[in-house]
Amino acid sequence: MDIVNDSQITSGPSKPCESLWFSDGNVVIATNTLLFKVHKGVLSLRSSVFKDMFEFPAVNSGSNNVNDIEGTIGTIAELYEGLPMVTLAGDKGEDVAHLLKATYEPHYFRPDRNEASLETVIALLTLSTKYDFKHVQRDIVFHIARRYPMSLEKYEDIKEINIYGGQKEDELECHFKLLKAVFIAGIDFLLPQLYYACSDSGIGDILRGSRTLRFDQKCFDTLLEGKERIEGISRTLIARIPENAYREHASNPCTTDHDYGGFCLEKIRFNSLEDLYKTADLRFLSVGHVTERCATPLCESCREVVEYIVDGQREAIWDCIPICFGFPDWDVLQVKMDEFL
Repeated sequence: MDIVNDSQITSGPSKPCESLWFSDGNVVIATNTLLFKVHKGVLSLRSSVFKDMFEFPAVNSGSNNVNDIEGTIGTIAELYEGLPMVTLAGDKGEDVAHLLKATYEPHYFRPDRNEASLETVIALLTLSTKYDFKHVQRDIVFHIARRYPMSLEKYEDIKEINIYGGQKEDELECHFKLLKAVFIAGIDFLLPQLYYACSDSGIGDILRGSRTLRFDQKCFDTLLEGKERIEGISRTLIARIPENAYREHASNPCTTDHDYGGFCLEKIRFNSLEDLYKTADLRFLSVGHVTERCATPLCESCREVVEYIVDGQREAIWDCIPICFGFPDWDVLQVKMDEFL
């Protein structure tokens, strides 16, 4: 997995963005590459941060004294075509364009669809959080939650493709970039799913990815420690399947007469269960993948028992995921997400 860190960009003179240059705009937003002539009222309605900033007299007067408002969201050092200009230091022009388009165009970002690129998703999450555009933030969180659900059933329904704009990107790269963005944004109820997705990577990929993306040390530590815990629990619970199945032999109504005169589950054996210890990804640890390793011929009744046991172990692994990464259980996280949305 090769992850590209796109935090370094080459910037030249900023140019007006034609699609966000309104003739009746009353403030200019400046970035490293693009200028936006927009409306104070629109931004104030959508963002508490911009609303507070626009209340400073310096913004309305076009003061040249940077110290008047420095330390809020940007700086005002000059006028542009007679309008006050707010400079957003550190924000890429194309990212701000995504945020403003999501603000001005109701259907620019559709949280229930898979049209947005990964870069757009991350830009909207990062800037909507930074500048408190709550409507954009709610939409983007809902969108990410579709890809990283809290239920095992929904997790298994996820297609084995990247949903971001239909692009065939490296799936692990998506996991790592989103983990960093969600961690910085502080959307904690999405973090267990992202940690879990990243934890299926090898140690080498985790080290390289975290170094390239400059993970926060706490994020990195949580990922490594959680990976060790969830993989250990997964191995333990999978290894217990034969024993748990055997315990059911006396109570299960087996319908097969074996040569040895016993029940199916009494002599149940599995081959190569250790092959399943290499991952904690429950899409790979499916009921079918486990039961196909059963070396004992099973009657329909006994097969149903084994499938039930396997499914129970898989549910137990899933329930352990948030705990392994230092979070409360799924029910608590679901309540937090419902309140957020």
